[in-house]
Amino acid sequence: MNIKGSGDRLVQLVMILGDNAIKYSPDNGIITFEVFVNKDNKVVVAVEDQGHGIPEEDIPFIWERFYKVDKSHSRNVPGTGLGLAIAKEIIRMHGATVEVRSKLCSGTRFEISFINNTEKQEKK
Repeated sequence: MNIKGSGDRLVQLVMILGDNAIKYSPDNGIITFEVFVNKDNKVVVAVEDQGHGIPEEDIPFIWERFYKVDKSHSRNVPGTGLGLAIAKEIIRMHGATVEVRSKLCSGTRFEISFINNTEKQEKK
C-alpha cells in the first residue's frame, strides 16, 4: 500500500484524530489506530475511541472551525476548536474521503480512505 502526499500533513492528520480521541475518551478508554486496504483497494487510516460519542445531528458540523459538540463538556477540554477543520483540509488536499461513525456513550470511529498508489508504482 502506498499513499501519495505530504508525509508531514499525513502525520498531522493522524495526530489531530488521535489527540481528539484521547481528549474525549475516559481515562481507561482504548484508542485504536488501524491502516488497511479495503475491498475497493483504498488505503484506509482509521482512528477509533471509546469516548462520549457524537450525536448524529452534529456530525456534519464537526468540520467547522471552532465547533464544539458538547458545549458543557468541551469547556473542560483544552483546544482551539480548529483540529477537525485542519484535518478536513488535509483530507481534501490528498483527494481522500472520510466516514465518521459514532454512537453516544460508546465512541467514535473516523475512517479516511486514500487512493492506493501501489498499482501505479508497479506499472512504471
